Amino acid sequence: MNISKQISIIVPTHNRPQYLERCVKFYKENLAEIPLQICDSSIAKNNSCVDESGLVYHHCPQFSFVEKVNYALQNVTTPYVMLMADDDFFSLNGIKKSVEFLEQNLAYTTAQGTYTRFTKINQELVLFPIYEAGLSANLENDEKNIRLQKLMQHYYPLFYAIQRTEVMKTTYAEMVKNKINNLNLVEFLMAIIPTAKGKIKMLPEFYSAREHIPTSAGATTLSFHKIMTSEKMKTEYESFLKLIHQYVAPETAFNKQATEKIFQPYLLKAYTSTKKKVTKVIRKILPKAIEQKIIEAQQEKSVFSTIAQFAHHQGYPFANQNFKAEWESMKKYI
Repeated sequence: MNISKQISIIVPTHNRPQYLERCVKFYKENLAEIPLQICDSSIAKNNSCVDESGLVYHHCPQFSFVEKVNYALQNVTTPYVMLMADDDFFSLNGIKKSVEFLEQNLAYTTAQGTYTRFTKINQELVLFPIYEAGLSANLENDEKNIRLQKLMQHYYPLFYAIQRTEVMKTTYAEMVKNKINNLNLVEFLMAIIPTAKGKIKMLPEFYSAREHIPTSAGATTLSFHKIMTSEKMKTEYESFLKLIHQYVAPETAFNKQATEKIFQPYLLKAYTSTKKKVTKVIRKILPKAIEQKIIEAQQEKSVFSTIAQFAHHQGYPFANQNFKAEWESMKKYI
């Protein structure tokens, strides 16, 4: 398989030159055989990336996240495409295995391997599993409604998964057209539309190491629960629901309440979490600086509890020597 003709990588970035430069260095030394585009909405152009050979750099400060990814997608000619965060590391073997799976299984729109998160505790880099639900969730049923139900019951993101290019192009074109910009809504659409259009696979292969950053966009974006009740988000949220309905039940008339029911299993699980309840209380009564320290302490405890289970998850770096070697090669960029 000539991977350079099979898949393209898009790296969205915004005002994080230090992460972008680390990302480019990792790419050049580990993933250079795959075509890469950077879509950078930072105010200042990253001149070091402009001069890099082997990649395409788009400086687009006028674009939102959705608009800049959609812009880069217009230049993708390979049958598969993936997004790569500027603070993540991806396994070339995991990418190849996912592409091979999609090549051999035409009923699937999306494939990826397993993820791990890394953080520094007491000056030591440690790893712990994330998105484990993907290994137990079965999104391979022939019926799309059953796949969507399973996705909401055992939700895990498909944001950085490998997708058939026409599927991701469709998703982003729809989001631009319907002015969907909230990153939580974007994430859901990037999971729901591909799941409605075909089967989803998580392979037991090490795929990505993600840095644990408490202030990342995912941690600070308005939550889905608040989006549902926010007057400011009303128009965007209703556009989002109509878009969901278009792919889930196009044969019926749009009904807001019926479409919202899709998310009930996800909401029930997400908002009965003790940790989320405690965090919600903290945010009401404490100043921001103190709140952040307490949240970080909670997260550190969670890190330690999940590390103990680490070796039991097939596909994570310590599961076999090949995966461990890939992680060791990633560490030198941190």
